[in-house]
Amino acid sequence: MSSSFASSPLGSVAVQTCGGTPGAPVPGHRNRSLLRVSDQIGRIPQHAAIELGRKLMREHPDADTILLPSPHWPTAGAIEPLEREFGVNVMTAQQAIVWDALRRCGVTDKIEGFGRLFREF
Repeated sequence: MSSSFASSPLGSVAVQTCGGTPGAPVPGHRNRSLLRVSDQIGRIPQHAAIELGRKLMREHPDADTILLPSPHWPTAGAIEPLEREFGVNVMTAQQAIVWDALRRCGVTDKIEGFGRLFREF
């Protein structure tokens, strides 16, 4: 399996997922490469997202964003290290869900340690 590189209005994005909609093309999609059985999702190690981000950036050095769209595995600890190491934006489903929930509750504080989304928006 290989990952893909896509351009969008937001820039160049390297994408990796652990699932997906059958028949829908997803750049970088590895179709559950980290999982063999859906009940294994809670056993994905903390370091997996960092390793995955590094692999994607080696394969796609021109990407300016890493998207980790599955909210079911630990990605929060990977956001800041990947943004610092590669100078790219890192967006995760968990990050977006929590950010949106805080905004809906009226919390607009800037928060360090969880990526550019929390730091700047």
